[in-house]
Amino acid sequence: MGRHQPFSPEFADNPLFGGSVPETERTGRQCLNPRSPQGEQTRDSKFYGIPRTPTAAAGRKTGPRLKASCSVKGMQIQVEPATGLVDRPPSVQVFGAMPDQTVSLLVKTTDAAGRDWQQRLELVADRNGECSTERLADPTQLWWGMQPVVGGDLASAFTPSATELDFSVAVGGKKTTVRRSWLHKAHALDSVPGDGFVLHRYLPDEVTGPAPGVLIIPGSTGPDAVAPIAALLASRGYATAVLAYLYEPGLPASLASIPVEALARGIEVFAGLPEVDAERIGVAAWSVGTGGALSSLAAFPDLPVAAAAMMAPTCAMWQGLPQGSRRPPAVSSWTLAGESLPYLRMHGEQLIPELIKNEFLDKWPGHDGPKALHMRKAYDAALSGLKIDGPEMIPVEKVPCPLLVCSGENDALWPSEPMARLLRQRRGVRPQDVYDVYHGGHMFRTPVIPTTVLWNEDFYFGGTSEANAVQYRESWRAQLDFWDQHLGA
Repeated sequence: MGRHQPFSPEFADNPLFGGSVPETERTGRQCLNPRSPQGEQTRDSKFYGIPRTPTAAAGRKTGPRLKASCSVKGMQIQVEPATGLVDRPPSVQVFGAMPDQTVSLLVKTTDAAGRDWQQRLELVADRNGECSTERLADPTQLWWGMQPVVGGDLASAFTPSATELDFSVAVGGKKTTVRRSWLHKAHALDSVPGDGFVLHRYLPDEVTGPAPGVLIIPGSTGPDAVAPIAALLASRGYATAVLAYLYEPGLPASLASIPVEALARGIEVFAGLPEVDAERIGVAAWSVGTGGALSSLAAFPDLPVAAAAMMAPTCAMWQGLPQGSRRPPAVSSWTLAGESLPYLRMHGEQLIPELIKNEFLDKWPGHDGPKALHMRKAYDAALSGLKIDGPEMIPVEKVPCPLLVCSGENDALWPSEPMARLLRQRRGVRPQDVYDVYHGGHMFRTPVIPTTVLWNEDFYFGGTSEANAVQYRESWRAQLDFWDQHLGA
């Protein structure tokens, strides 16, 4: 049985990262922490196999079980299911090969940003001339291992769809098409504008009355980045909405001095929608959005929220983010009652060596690598001096509902795992809280999509391809389990 690895050395001198929070025992399954007599929940994320389908036990529909197949030179390729939700990975089988023959599979797709991806994966046929992705150590490798066709500085992390994407699987020049859906037996509704927000709604097709609802609060990448999550949750039986508070007409263009009251108003409007069961509402927030979400839930404890999930979270208020390439503004990201909340200042000077390096390499002939920044060091320098009772800390002990907190220990954008530990220490032990630590980076996305590019145009996210694939898959299962437990579907 392994144990959670300690913090990086730069935090070793800070007493907040000492032994006051017990180490989590890892078991490979969800369990009660054996070192926490109060029974606080923890879950291991080292399980690299295919998880059980999390929705099957709950009775949710997963779409038709169809097959796609084609034949070439005596071989037949079969993909099952040929259509279905993206979180249900297809199985690829080849029949009719020669015994011990090496069979080359080629899978291709075009992501929602119009970038082409592909992977060639070789399988070895058994003595019956058959081979299958199910025999791989990780049967989803065919899908998450896809690489961008265009590399260098033009490469960027895979952009999932909020509807569906087609994948082609080929053997020997013959191919079959597989359709993976985020929005299946569900549909988008009209957006609802509000004071400081816009709600972009999704609803299952077969709902006959108010459904449990999940409101999603995005990070600095904006509402489009989390729309696939809202769509997939709607396909799993939830009434969902993305609460946009940035980047849309009438809304701010950068994360600076955003009123947490805007999020609280958005939650109240969401609870009042006719398709939403106001007694079964969850809030899920990502990255910098967790600062506003936790602050609004703490400031307004009577909000109708039964449970909340925080992905790559913060435990404190941070300096606002700039618009474009400008300098960060000397204000907090969030305000309350018209007052700027006390915040930690990012140490931008920590990025100077990388900025100089990128500027130099940009002028070097033949260098076309990414110019994305490792932002974490700008946050690490401030976090190492944070006190548990400091004014910058979010009063998470005032949040009344159970929390699911997911972080990646190799987050290169900001120190989400150390901040998750501080959040846990400040909040204290709550039996229904769940804290999950993964080996990936900053991103928590829908599962079984390419994870081979670890950056976008601006930032590195961290982790490795394999670790991020597992993180996407296991954290998605954790979210579905959490919503099942507290909301039902």
